[in-house]
Amino acid sequence: MSDRINLQKLIPEIRRARGYRLYSYDGRRYIDCYQNGGRAVLGHRAGKLTKTLKNVISKGLILDLPSVHARRLKKAVRGILPDFERVLIFGNRERAIEALSLDDSEIEDPAIERRKEVKAGSRGDAALWRPFLRGIDWSGFKILLPILPFSMADSPCVVCIRNGIDLKLSEDGLPEDDVVSPVMLAGATRSIYDMPKYQIPPWAEKFFGNTSGSKNENSAAGWKRNGPYLTCLCEREAYEGIFRAFLENGVLISPYYPGPTILPAEVSDGELKKIVRLFYRFPGK
Repeated sequence: MSDRINLQKLIPEIRRARGYRLYSYDGRRYIDCYQNGGRAVLGHRAGKLTKTLKNVISKGLILDLPSVHARRLKKAVRGILPDFERVLIFGNRERAIEALSLDDSEIEDPAIERRKEVKAGSRGDAALWRPFLRGIDWSGFKILLPILPFSMADSPCVVCIRNGIDLKLSEDGLPEDDVVSPVMLAGATRSIYDMPKYQIPPWAEKFFGNTSGSKNENSAAGWKRNGPYLTCLCEREAYEGIFRAFLENGVLISPYYPGPTILPAEVSDGELKKIVRLFYRFPGK
């Protein structure tokens, strides 16, 4: 989006990632509330992902070559989005947007709270689909671009088209799938099958209010929650200072304004106290 602030340059070089923790070369540990924009919502090295990737790599299937894994990914996607049976696979999001003649600025992200109500279908009929969102009416959207919980550079982008919708992009109809590395396809497929194991943090409602918008008296102000996703409701100009304050205290929130920042599914008691303290302090009322 054109109004998004990118603060990735402020993140230190990361040496290792595990669960919801990042470890830098200078010995610091960070609680990951960015989670690669949602692609690591299951955590780093989650479930059977590492084993799946090793199995595919051991067969030498690294290059971009046709494989059975494209069909397997499409089957898995249709399982979670049965109203969107036409599934296309592209090498990345930029390729998908170009192939479908979409306007990136008009793809709705329902995880982000906006200052004006946006109705489904009013922004180009396309939206990002994120797992574990609550209360979203997807019926008005013709196209969904799922953010699958597979955190790997240049992850494949899946595009889902609603049943019964005729997208007349050209005389030749819909574009063909990109040929994508079986490693990437297998990883994305595995992430879908690992999703049922995920649970929204049990403390999320206590400290951040209900998804419906109502909050407990002591809930953190200045943040709006839907599932594990948080939107920062501060003004745009204040966000860099908030990001820096979190980072200095060992918590990585979204480097993009206004988010989403994502609550980690697993933290220690000490980490939870730190997270709550920071979110209550910044941006504040």
